[in-house]
Amino acid sequence: MLIRFAVVITVFIVATLLGGCQQDNQESSQSSTDTADTHNPLDKASKSSTNDQSLYTLRMEIVEALIPVSRIKTAVANHYNATGQFSDASKSIANIPSNINIDDTNGSITVHLKDIDASFTDSDTIQLTPETINNTIVWHCKANLIEDLRPPSCN
Repeated sequence: MLIRFAVVITVFIVATLLGGCQQDNQESSQSSTDTADTHNPLDKASKSSTNDQSLYTLRMEIVEALIPVSRIKTAVANHYNATGQFSDASKSIANIPSNINIDDTNGSITVHLKDIDASFTDSDTIQLTPETINNTIVWHCKANLIEDLRPPSCN
């Protein structure tokens, strides 16, 4: 019971933190037009459960996959503050999960969802890209997912 409560609190914290990501308006309009070409993981979801249950399960799996992202974003920001650049940020971060990649040229963080559930494909990803605006790091979110599965910060 205590562990389940801790997981719920952690999920709430992650959702709150990721909700603070800003989204680039240009990416927003592009991602909404790409929805027709976006794979729908619900098509492969378990036939024994309802669509609502499958949707809930996939959302929870996405939230769990995003839990380490907060720590990684902080590490990328710390690397930028120490070096003045995003390049090679992954070299200063320990214990990066296998489903998360950091682009060593621009500090982008990509979460590959196929590794967490067979319902997802290689193209199902969530990408956070840092940008400095007035000496502040702003994270832009782009999700290659159907709208129902995108984190709120990527809608």
